[in-house]
Amino acid sequence: MKKLSFLVLLSAFGTLASAQSMVMKMQMKAPVPNICGKDVYVMMFEGQEEPVPPLSKKDIEKKLEMSVLFLKDKPAYRDKGTVNIVVNCKGDVVQCQIDTHTKSELLDQQIVAVFQSLGKWNPGKLDGKKVDASKPWSFEVVNGKVIMK
Repeated sequence: MKKLSFLVLLSAFGTLASAQSMVMKMQMKAPVPNICGKDVYVMMFEGQEEPVPPLSKKDIEKKLEMSVLFLKDKPAYRDKGTVNIVVNCKGDVVQCQIDTHTKSELLDQQIVAVFQSLGKWNPGKLDGKKVDASKPWSFEVVNGKVIMK
């Protein structure tokens, strides 16, 4: 009986999901200044586009290598983390913070500073309309260099 109930529920959810676009909104701990609407979206589904940075991943890594001074004298340093960037509908970075911290607060601060300095992004899109959107980016520090995932 439990299996049948689960299958009916799963089938109903699948029908609902295909009938309308799935949308995920970011749970905000505090208001984000300078967003265009009241919600910040996490783009994960068809018809949704994540914000796109003005530089390629490779160019961001080069900028991190030049700007993150914490790693200059630590060639064997290893670590990992996640930075979350909120881009408003105009392409401005309105919030940038570390979601998964490294072992060093200074390293976290320097990585955030690089992402805040990248400039204008292409904003996220939901059904073709520009919206406020979040872009999480995992990174790993290997051999003293930040590698974006």
